[in-house]
Amino acid sequence: MRGIQLHPTLGVNPKLCVCFYCGKETGEIALLGRYNPKEVQDTRFIVTNKHPCAWCKDNMVKGIVCIEANETLTGPQPTGAYAVLKVEAVERMPLDPAMKNKLLHKRLGYFEPKVWTMLGLREAVL
Repeated sequence: MRGIQLHPTLGVNPKLCVCFYCGKETGEIALLGRYNPKEVQDTRFIVTNKHPCAWCKDNMVKGIVCIEANETLTGPQPTGAYAVLKVEAVERMPLDPAMKNKLLHKRLGYFEPKVWTMLGLREAVL
């Protein structure tokens, strides 16, 4: 019978799935199969999609989502800190008007850590 091929030392190489936004465990397990250190980081956790977990989804419908993230070659990488702000709070932010309008229209924005701190969001987060 042909079945799942096990890695000689790591078996099916299971990873705990975590939320892209907050970094908390989602309760899912990813079975990655053969381990190739060039393709997969050797950690216990993995982000498998950009869908918010139930907790994040409940929070994100309440307002404008601001996410602290580091810029990487593959796009923004959230640090696990985010804030959900009212429209009035975003309108008072000292941002470029074009950036502010984009944030209000998309209802989601990524901020580098130094901007996150400058805006005072570090003290207001989870």
